[in-house]
Amino acid sequence: MLKKYYLSALALPLVLSSTWLQAEPDEQQWQTYNTAALEQQILPGYQALETHLDTLHGRLETYCSGQVDSSQLSEVHQAYRESMDAWQAIQHVQFGPVSLFMRNYALHYWPDKRGTGARQVRSALNQTETEYDAEYFREASVSLQGFPAMERVLFAPEAKSLLMPGQNYCRFAEGLSQHMLTTASEINQEWQEEQKQQMLQPESSQYFASHKAAAVPLMKSLVEPLLVIEDYKLDYVLGDSPEEARWKRSESWRSGQTLSNLQINLRSLQQLYSGLEPVNIKTLLAAEGEEDFAEKIDRQFDHLQKQLAAMSPPDRPQLDQKLDRQLRELETGISDLYEQLELAMGVLNIQLGFNSRDGD
Repeated sequence: MLKKYYLSALALPLVLSSTWLQAEPDEQQWQTYNTAALEQQILPGYQALETHLDTLHGRLETYCSGQVDSSQLSEVHQAYRESMDAWQAIQHVQFGPVSLFMRNYALHYWPDKRGTGARQVRSALNQTETEYDAEYFREASVSLQGFPAMERVLFAPEAKSLLMPGQNYCRFAEGLSQHMLTTASEINQEWQEEQKQQMLQPESSQYFASHKAAAVPLMKSLVEPLLVIEDYKLDYVLGDSPEEARWKRSESWRSGQTLSNLQINLRSLQQLYSGLEPVNIKTLLAAEGEEDFAEKIDRQFDHLQKQLAAMSPPDRPQLDQKLDRQLRELETGISDLYEQLELAMGVLNIQLGFNSRDGD
Protein backbone atom coordinates (compact mmCIF):
# COMPACT_ATOMS: atom_id res chain seq x y z
CA MET A 1 0.00 0.00 0.00
CA LEU A 2 2.92 2.34 0.65
CA LYS A 3 4.08 1.96 -2.97
CA LYS A 4 0.59 2.85 -4.15
CA TYR A 5 0.58 5.96 -1.99
CA TYR A 6 3.84 7.25 -3.45
CA LEU A 7 2.69 6.53 -7.00
CA SER A 8 -0.41 8.63 -6.35
CA ALA A 9 1.69 11.44 -4.94
CA LEU A 10 3.99 11.40 -7.98
CA ALA A 11 1.04 11.46 -10.35
CA LEU A 12 -0.63 14.40 -8.62
CA PRO A 13 1.20 17.20 -10.52
CA LEU A 14 0.04 15.66 -13.81
CA VAL A 15 -3.59 15.94 -12.77
CA LEU A 16 -3.17 19.41 -11.34
CA SER A 17 -1.22 20.77 -14.30
CA SER A 18 -4.23 22.59 -15.72
CA THR A 19 -5.90 23.57 -12.47
CA TRP A 20 -3.40 24.56 -9.84
CA LEU A 21 -3.90 28.28 -10.41
CA GLN A 22 -7.66 28.05 -10.05
CA ALA A 23 -9.51 28.68 -6.81
CA GLU A 24 -10.50 25.66 -4.76
CA PRO A 25 -14.17 25.14 -3.79
CA ASP A 26 -15.37 27.91 -1.50
CA GLU A 27 -17.12 27.63 1.86
CA GLN A 28 -20.58 27.91 0.31
CA GLN A 29 -19.89 24.97 -2.00
CA TRP A 30 -18.64 22.81 0.86
CA GLN A 31 -21.63 23.79 3.00
CA THR A 32 -23.97 22.75 0.18
CA TYR A 33 -22.12 19.47 -0.27
CA ASN A 34 -22.16 18.68 3.45
CA THR A 35 -25.88 19.39 3.65
CA ALA A 36 -26.57 17.13 0.67
CA ALA A 37 -24.48 14.29 2.13
CA LEU A 38 -26.30 14.52 5.44
CA GLU A 39 -29.83 14.86 4.12
CA GLN A 40 -29.56 12.50 1.16
CA GLN A 41 -27.37 9.73 2.55
CA ILE A 42 -26.26 9.75 6.17
CA LEU A 43 -29.47 10.64 8.01
CA PRO A 44 -31.76 8.44 5.88
CA GLY A 45 -29.09 5.71 6.02
CA TYR A 46 -29.12 5.48 9.79
CA GLN A 47 -32.90 5.77 9.86
CA ALA A 48 -33.11 2.82 7.45
CA LEU A 49 -30.73 0.79 9.60
CA GLU A 50 -32.86 1.39 12.69
CA THR A 51 -36.06 0.58 10.80
CA HIS A 52 -34.78 -2.71 9.40
CA LEU A 53 -33.32 -3.81 12.73
CA ASP A 54 -36.67 -3.05 14.33
CA THR A 55 -38.29 -5.36 11.77
CA LEU A 56 -35.71 -8.07 12.43
CA HIS A 57 -36.31 -7.87 16.17
CA GLY A 58 -40.08 -8.04 15.71
CA ARG A 59 -39.89 -11.07 13.44
CA LEU A 60 -37.57 -12.86 15.83
CA GLU A 61 -39.92 -12.19 18.72
CA THR A 62 -42.84 -13.58 16.74
CA TYR A 63 -40.88 -16.58 15.49
CA CYS A 64 -39.41 -17.44 18.88
CA SER A 65 -42.79 -17.10 20.62
CA GLY A 66 -44.01 -20.11 18.66
CA GLN A 67 -46.74 -18.09 16.96
CA VAL A 68 -45.55 -19.11 13.49
CA ASP A 69 -44.53 -22.35 11.81
CA SER A 70 -40.82 -23.17 11.71
CA SER A 71 -41.00 -23.01 7.92
CA GLN A 72 -41.27 -19.24 8.27
CA LEU A 73 -37.63 -18.95 9.30
CA SER A 74 -37.17 -17.56 5.78
CA GLU A 75 -38.93 -14.36 6.90
CA VAL A 76 -36.40 -13.92 9.70
CA HIS A 77 -33.60 -14.57 7.22
CA GLN A 78 -35.02 -11.93 4.88
CA ALA A 79 -35.25 -9.39 7.70
CA TYR A 80 -31.62 -10.10 8.56
CA ARG A 81 -30.51 -9.65 4.94
CA GLU A 82 -32.38 -6.36 4.64
CA SER A 83 -30.79 -5.13 7.87
CA MET A 84 -27.35 -6.10 6.61
CA ASP A 85 -28.04 -4.30 3.34
CA ALA A 86 -28.92 -1.18 5.31
CA TRP A 87 -25.69 -1.47 7.31
CA GLN A 88 -23.59 -1.95 4.17
CA ALA A 89 -25.13 1.22 2.73
CA ILE A 90 -23.83 3.31 5.64
CA GLN A 91 -20.83 1.22 6.74
CA HIS A 92 -18.37 3.60 5.07
CA VAL A 93 -19.25 6.37 7.55
CA GLN A 94 -16.76 5.70 10.32
CA PHE A 95 -17.00 8.97 12.23
CA GLY A 96 -19.47 10.59 14.57
CA PRO A 97 -21.78 8.62 16.88
CA VAL A 98 -21.00 5.25 15.26
CA SER A 99 -17.39 5.54 16.42
CA LEU A 100 -18.31 6.30 20.05
CA PHE A 101 -18.07 3.40 22.51
CA MET A 102 -16.82 1.16 19.66
CA ARG A 103 -20.34 0.97 18.25
CA ASN A 104 -18.96 0.35 14.76
CA TYR A 105 -17.19 -2.79 15.96
CA ALA A 106 -20.12 -3.80 18.13
CA LEU A 107 -22.33 -3.75 15.05
CA HIS A 108 -19.85 -5.46 12.78
CA TYR A 109 -16.67 -7.05 14.14
CA TRP A 110 -15.13 -8.50 10.98
CA PRO A 111 -12.91 -10.09 9.77
CA ASP A 112 -12.40 -12.43 12.68
CA LYS A 113 -9.10 -13.92 11.53
CA ARG A 114 -8.51 -15.94 14.71
CA GLY A 115 -11.98 -17.41 14.99
CA THR A 116 -12.65 -15.61 18.28
CA GLY A 117 -16.26 -14.90 17.40
CA ALA A 118 -17.06 -18.51 16.55
CA ARG A 119 -15.69 -19.74 19.87
CA GLN A 120 -17.45 -17.05 21.87
CA VAL A 121 -20.80 -17.61 20.17
CA ARG A 122 -20.58 -21.35 20.85
CA SER A 123 -19.73 -20.66 24.48
CA ALA A 124 -22.58 -18.14 24.85
CA LEU A 125 -25.11 -20.60 23.43
CA ASN A 126 -24.04 -23.23 25.95
CA GLN A 127 -24.75 -20.99 28.97
CA THR A 128 -28.20 -22.25 29.86
CA GLU A 129 -28.65 -20.04 32.92
CA THR A 130 -27.58 -16.80 31.24
CA GLU A 131 -29.99 -13.91 30.70
CA TYR A 132 -29.21 -12.41 27.29
CA ASP A 133 -30.40 -8.99 28.33
CA ALA A 134 -29.15 -5.44 27.77
CA GLU A 135 -26.57 -5.70 30.54
CA TYR A 136 -25.21 -8.96 29.10
CA PHE A 137 -24.59 -7.43 25.66
CA ARG A 138 -23.25 -4.14 27.04
CA GLU A 139 -20.50 -6.10 28.77
CA ALA A 140 -20.03 -8.77 26.09
CA SER A 141 -17.16 -8.93 23.65
CA VAL A 142 -17.74 -7.15 20.33
CA SER A 143 -17.60 -10.64 18.77
CA LEU A 144 -21.01 -11.30 20.35
CA GLN A 145 -22.72 -8.00 19.68
CA GLY A 146 -23.35 -7.55 15.97
CA PHE A 147 -24.16 -8.86 12.51
CA PRO A 148 -21.56 -11.65 12.32
CA ALA A 149 -22.76 -13.20 15.59
CA MET A 150 -26.39 -12.95 14.47
CA GLU A 151 -25.52 -14.50 11.12
CA ARG A 152 -23.82 -17.45 12.84
CA VAL A 153 -26.98 -18.15 14.81
CA LEU A 154 -29.60 -17.59 12.11
CA PHE A 155 -27.79 -19.30 9.26
CA ALA A 156 -26.20 -22.21 11.10
CA PRO A 157 -26.99 -25.60 9.50
CA GLU A 158 -28.85 -26.60 12.64
CA ALA A 159 -30.71 -23.27 13.06
CA LYS A 160 -34.12 -24.62 12.06
CA SER A 161 -34.05 -27.30 14.74
CA LEU A 162 -32.42 -25.15 17.45
CA LEU A 163 -34.26 -21.85 16.99
CA MET A 164 -37.10 -22.92 19.26
CA PRO A 165 -39.15 -20.98 21.84
CA GLY A 166 -37.35 -20.75 25.16
CA GLN A 167 -34.17 -22.34 23.83
CA ASN A 168 -30.77 -20.66 23.82
CA TYR A 169 -30.64 -19.94 20.11
CA CYS A 170 -33.88 -17.99 20.29
CA ARG A 171 -33.11 -16.29 23.60
CA PHE A 172 -29.68 -15.20 22.35
CA ALA A 173 -30.99 -14.03 18.96
CA GLU A 174 -33.82 -12.02 20.54
CA GLY A 175 -31.48 -10.37 23.03
CA LEU A 176 -28.90 -9.63 20.36
CA SER A 177 -31.45 -8.15 17.96
CA GLN A 178 -32.70 -5.85 20.73
CA HIS A 179 -29.13 -4.77 21.48
CA MET A 180 -28.41 -4.06 17.81
CA LEU A 181 -31.65 -2.11 17.50
CA THR A 182 -30.82 -0.05 20.59
CA THR A 183 -27.36 0.70 19.23
CA ALA A 184 -28.70 1.79 15.84
CA SER A 185 -31.39 3.91 17.51
CA GLU A 186 -28.80 5.71 19.65
CA ILE A 187 -26.61 6.41 16.60
CA ASN A 188 -29.58 7.71 14.63
CA GLN A 189 -30.79 9.91 17.47
CA GLU A 190 -27.33 11.39 18.13
CA TRP A 191 -26.90 12.26 14.46
CA GLN A 192 -30.27 14.00 14.47
CA GLU A 193 -29.71 15.88 17.72
CA GLU A 194 -25.98 16.65 17.84
CA GLN A 195 -23.76 15.57 14.96
CA LYS A 196 -25.94 17.15 12.28
CA GLN A 197 -25.62 20.56 13.89
CA GLN A 198 -21.85 20.20 14.30
CA MET A 199 -21.48 19.39 10.62
CA LEU A 200 -23.78 22.11 9.31
CA GLN A 201 -22.85 24.86 11.80
CA PRO A 202 -19.09 24.52 12.26
CA GLU A 203 -18.84 28.06 13.58
CA SER A 204 -20.59 26.89 16.76
CA SER A 205 -18.79 23.55 16.89
CA GLN A 206 -15.65 22.70 18.83
CA TYR A 207 -14.71 20.07 16.23
CA PHE A 208 -14.70 21.92 12.89
CA ALA A 209 -13.23 25.31 12.06
CA SER A 210 -15.01 25.65 8.71
CA HIS A 211 -17.38 23.95 6.27
CA LYS A 212 -14.35 22.64 4.41
CA ALA A 213 -13.03 21.09 7.63
CA ALA A 214 -16.43 19.51 8.23
CA ALA A 215 -16.22 17.96 4.75
CA VAL A 216 -12.95 16.17 5.52
CA PRO A 217 -14.53 13.21 7.37
CA LEU A 218 -16.97 12.88 4.48
CA MET A 219 -14.02 12.74 2.07
CA LYS A 220 -12.42 10.08 4.26
CA SER A 221 -15.71 8.19 4.08
CA LEU A 222 -15.47 8.32 0.29
CA VAL A 223 -11.82 7.33 -0.16
CA GLU A 224 -10.63 5.15 2.71
CA PRO A 225 -13.37 2.45 2.57
CA LEU A 226 -11.89 1.37 -0.76
CA LEU A 227 -8.84 0.14 1.16
CA VAL A 228 -11.10 -1.89 3.43
CA ILE A 229 -12.81 -3.42 0.41
CA GLU A 230 -9.50 -4.17 -1.27
CA ASP A 231 -7.64 -5.54 1.73
CA TYR A 232 -10.36 -7.28 3.76
CA LYS A 233 -13.29 -7.98 1.48
CA LEU A 234 -11.12 -9.12 -1.43
CA ASP A 235 -7.44 -9.75 -0.69
CA TYR A 236 -8.14 -11.57 2.58
CA VAL A 237 -10.43 -13.94 0.68
CA LEU A 238 -8.21 -14.40 -2.38
CA GLY A 239 -4.75 -14.72 -0.86
CA ASP A 240 -1.72 -14.69 -3.13
CA SER A 241 -2.88 -17.44 -5.46
CA PRO A 242 -6.04 -19.33 -6.50
CA GLU A 243 -4.93 -22.22 -4.31
CA GLU A 244 -5.03 -19.97 -1.23
CA ALA A 245 -8.47 -18.48 -1.95
CA ARG A 246 -11.21 -19.36 0.57
CA TRP A 247 -14.80 -18.23 0.08
CA LYS A 248 -15.56 -18.88 3.75
CA ARG A 249 -13.29 -15.97 4.59
CA SER A 250 -15.61 -13.62 2.73
CA GLU A 251 -17.96 -11.24 4.47
CA SER A 252 -21.53 -12.57 4.86
CA TRP A 253 -20.93 -15.87 3.05
CA ARG A 254 -23.40 -17.69 5.32
CA SER A 255 -26.28 -15.41 4.34
CA GLY A 256 -25.15 -15.30 0.70
CA GLN A 257 -24.52 -11.54 0.67
CA THR A 258 -20.82 -11.33 -0.15
CA LEU A 259 -21.23 -9.92 -3.65
CA SER A 260 -24.28 -7.80 -2.86
CA ASN A 261 -22.36 -6.21 0.03
CA LEU A 262 -19.72 -5.04 -2.43
CA GLN A 263 -22.36 -3.71 -4.80
CA ILE A 264 -24.04 -1.74 -2.02
CA ASN A 265 -20.70 -0.41 -0.75
CA LEU A 266 -19.75 0.90 -4.17
CA ARG A 267 -23.22 2.30 -4.81
CA SER A 268 -23.03 4.31 -1.58
CA LEU A 269 -19.54 5.60 -2.36
CA GLN A 270 -20.62 6.59 -5.86
CA GLN A 271 -23.54 8.49 -4.38
CA LEU A 272 -21.10 10.48 -2.24
CA TYR A 273 -19.03 11.10 -5.36
CA SER A 274 -21.58 11.96 -8.02
CA GLY A 275 -25.10 11.22 -6.80
CA LEU A 276 -25.78 14.10 -4.44
CA GLU A 277 -27.73 17.18 -5.52
CA PRO A 278 -27.13 20.01 -6.24
CA VAL A 279 -23.40 19.67 -5.45
CA ASN A 280 -21.20 16.59 -5.42
CA ILE A 281 -17.51 15.80 -5.81
CA LYS A 282 -17.87 15.27 -9.54
CA THR A 283 -19.36 18.73 -10.01
CA LEU A 284 -16.70 20.28 -7.76
CA LEU A 285 -13.96 18.69 -9.85
CA ALA A 286 -15.62 19.90 -13.04
CA ALA A 287 -15.75 23.42 -11.60
CA GLU A 288 -11.97 23.20 -11.16
CA GLY A 289 -11.55 22.44 -14.86
CA GLU A 290 -11.22 18.67 -14.45
CA GLU A 291 -14.35 17.54 -16.28
CA ASP A 292 -12.62 14.65 -18.05
CA PHE A 293 -10.96 13.42 -14.89
CA ALA A 294 -14.24 13.68 -12.96
CA GLU A 295 -16.04 11.68 -15.63
CA LYS A 296 -13.27 9.06 -15.66
CA ILE A 297 -13.82 8.38 -11.95
CA ASP A 298 -17.56 8.04 -12.44
CA ARG A 299 -17.01 5.61 -15.31
CA GLN A 300 -14.73 3.55 -13.07
CA PHE A 301 -17.51 3.21 -10.51
CA ASP A 302 -19.86 2.06 -13.28
CA HIS A 303 -17.29 -0.40 -14.61
CA LEU A 304 -16.80 -2.00 -11.19
CA GLN A 305 -20.55 -2.46 -10.79
CA LYS A 306 -20.73 -4.15 -14.18
CA GLN A 307 -17.94 -6.49 -13.13
CA LEU A 308 -19.83 -7.41 -9.97
CA ALA A 309 -23.10 -7.92 -11.83
CA ALA A 310 -21.38 -10.56 -13.98
CA MET A 311 -20.32 -12.64 -10.96
CA SER A 312 -22.07 -15.54 -9.26
CA PRO A 313 -21.19 -16.86 -5.79
CA PRO A 314 -19.58 -20.32 -5.64
CA ASP A 315 -21.50 -23.37 -4.47
CA ARG A 316 -18.48 -24.79 -2.62
CA PRO A 317 -15.71 -23.42 -0.34
CA GLN A 318 -13.21 -23.16 -3.20
CA LEU A 319 -13.53 -20.52 -5.91
CA ASP A 320 -13.60 -21.69 -9.51
CA GLN A 321 -11.11 -20.21 -11.94
CA LYS A 322 -13.61 -17.79 -13.45
CA LEU A 323 -14.73 -16.22 -10.17
CA ASP A 324 -11.16 -16.10 -8.87
CA ARG A 325 -10.08 -14.19 -11.99
CA GLN A 326 -13.10 -11.89 -11.80
CA LEU A 327 -12.45 -10.99 -8.17
CA ARG A 328 -8.77 -10.34 -8.80
CA GLU A 329 -9.68 -8.04 -11.68
CA LEU A 330 -12.16 -6.30 -9.39
CA GLU A 331 -9.44 -5.85 -6.77
CA THR A 332 -7.20 -4.17 -9.34
CA GLY A 333 -10.07 -1.90 -10.35
CA ILE A 334 -10.74 -0.96 -6.72
CA SER A 335 -7.06 -0.08 -6.34
CA ASP A 336 -7.19 2.12 -9.44
CA LEU A 337 -10.30 3.89 -8.15
CA TYR A 338 -8.62 4.54 -4.81
CA GLU A 339 -5.68 6.20 -6.56
CA GLN A 340 -7.98 8.31 -8.72
CA LEU A 341 -9.91 9.54 -5.70
CA GLU A 342 -6.70 10.36 -3.87
CA LEU A 343 -5.73 12.55 -6.81
CA ALA A 344 -9.18 14.12 -6.74
CA MET A 345 -8.63 15.13 -3.12
CA GLY A 346 -5.47 16.91 -4.25
CA VAL A 347 -7.40 18.83 -6.90
CA LEU A 348 -9.84 19.97 -4.22
CA ASN A 349 -7.02 20.76 -1.77
CA ILE A 350 -8.35 18.29 0.79
CA GLN A 351 -5.83 16.77 3.17
CA LEU A 352 -7.16 13.48 4.50
CA GLY A 353 -4.44 13.20 7.12
CA PHE A 354 -2.66 10.08 8.35
CA ASN A 355 -4.21 6.77 7.43
CA SER A 356 -2.85 3.82 9.36
CA ARG A 357 -3.52 1.60 6.37
CA ASP A 358 -1.12 3.46 4.05
CA GLY A 359 1.85 1.37 5.13
CA ASP A 360 0.14 -2.01 4.93
